[in-house]
Amino acid sequence: DQPDSNFYDVSDSTFVYDADTDTVNETFNITERDLDKLKDPALLAANTSAYGRIETFAWLVQRYIYDNSKAIPDEVKTYVTAVRSHCATICTAINGCSDLAAFKVVYAKIYDDDGEYNTGWPDGSGLTSYHRGITLI
Repeated sequence: DQPDSNFYDVSDSTFVYDADTDTVNETFNITERDLDKLKDPALLAANTSAYGRIETFAWLVQRYIYDNSKAIPDEVKTYVTAVRSHCATICTAINGCSDLAAFKVVYAKIYDDDGEYNTGWPDGSGLTSYHRGITLI
């Protein structure tokens, strides 16, 4: 089996025939990816996911700036605060990884089986009446 390319760079494989078992074994030259280079896209994914969840409510902020008599609904403020808090928690966990083993644990907690960064986000499904513009997520 080839190692997980999320965490390792794999180059040149070699094949060796084992006459005793009549099998061919493949060996890979495996190098751990640089931890900082793994963290950067994970941090970007978390922030992009958070942005996509709250951007659809930006019009409420703009409206408030132009007419402060039009308040931002409390449920929207609560949701946005929860999204920002969850994103901060994820980013803290990512930044707290000191080695690849720790990063793998965090990675497993925040990515689903398809590699999508969507675990544990607050549910904003009840706020669709406030959506404007294009929803990214």
